[in-house]
Amino acid sequence: QGTGHFVASKKYARALRGRGLTALTPLDASLGAEYAARAGGLVIADGPPIHKGRYGGIYETFEQMSALQLTRDELEFALLDAFLAIGKPVLGIGRGAALINAALGGEPERLADGLRVTERLPDGGSASFRHAGLPLFGIPAPLDSVCAGRGLDGFADAVTGRAAAQPLPSALRPAVLLAGAPAYDRLYREPAVLLNKTYSRAVSAAGGAPVLALGDAALAGVYGMAADALILTGTSSFVPETQLLPKLMAEERPARGAFDGAVYRAFKAARKPILGICLGHQMINVWEGGTIVHNFKLTDGVEHMMLPHAVETKRGGVLRELFGGTFIVNSRHNDKIGELAAVRRATASSPDGVIEAAEHREMPIYTVQWHPERMRGDFPEPYDGADMGSLFEWFVREVSRSR
Repeated sequence: QGTGHFVASKKYARALRGRGLTALTPLDASLGAEYAARAGGLVIADGPPIHKGRYGGIYETFEQMSALQLTRDELEFALLDAFLAIGKPVLGIGRGAALINAALGGEPERLADGLRVTERLPDGGSASFRHAGLPLFGIPAPLDSVCAGRGLDGFADAVTGRAAAQPLPSALRPAVLLAGAPAYDRLYREPAVLLNKTYSRAVSAAGGAPVLALGDAALAGVYGMAADALILTGTSSFVPETQLLPKLMAEERPARGAFDGAVYRAFKAARKPILGICLGHQMINVWEGGTIVHNFKLTDGVEHMMLPHAVETKRGGVLRELFGGTFIVNSRHNDKIGELAAVRRATASSPDGVIEAAEHREMPIYTVQWHPERMRGDFPEPYDGADMGSLFEWFVREVSRSR
């Protein structure tokens, strides 16, 4: 992850699924105890080095710090503390192993007290380790190495071998599953999931616990049971090099569509609240029997991409209750809803007639065409738009009531 996005590799999700485990990515460092209470264990993935200051080192030049991911450091150290506090299994791979060692007081060439070598790696210098008294494992090798595979086996055994799960505390925040966008990660150049941090921050600020889905459509039912609500996000993508873009468009973009449709049906079947944003607004309409008009600017002569505009709400809709009759929103779309699905009703539109929001007539399914996650906090887009923090707070309250 960088300062603006999470990019999580699907490679770990596939490796865990092969061992009977389902992967979710926690997104908020302040909610470590919440994630630890819900999950069976924690995997800290490979990646760039942690900050040398974590184990007493220093940097001589600024350039040496260019690969650091400080918000990732904060998230993973916080998660490690939370999982260790209640004795749940933790596995560190590559960077993750170094992070575990540093957190317990070790250094690059010295294991922390309590850690013991379990296997010397082929390079002769590094070694796998585990803790003498805790279900804590470290493999300083890439995910596709033989020793990392054995480490995953041991971790999976530790997770599944624990006593039967206790009921979750009723005070836990509702878990909101975020369905991200297609990407390729920097480390493996393999399929990944991208999420702008504005989504997770909006959910956290509203009182929810955001988690990012990493699996494929076959896991939609599992996610539908694991989380309390779903947010389908807007269009986005990331590739670390342009040569990967055609493959992303040909393979990962359709995979994203299949996953979003499957997870939507799973949450709808469970009657759990769903919020669709931008692309989610459009695709939910299609899945319910409506249509989309592509590149409507070319037929209507109306530009909505990167151009704020007003919306007018309708009586009886949630948006009218929260924000009144008219307000300004951002706009980042080239497509629009054409024919509205019969099971939905429009609750807001732009002055030029674009359906900007809709609600299901019978179920807790709500959609907006703009990006409310960008319209809150201290850097809203646009500056004169409504504060959409209220929308996320309302949604999380609805989720809490439905549990």
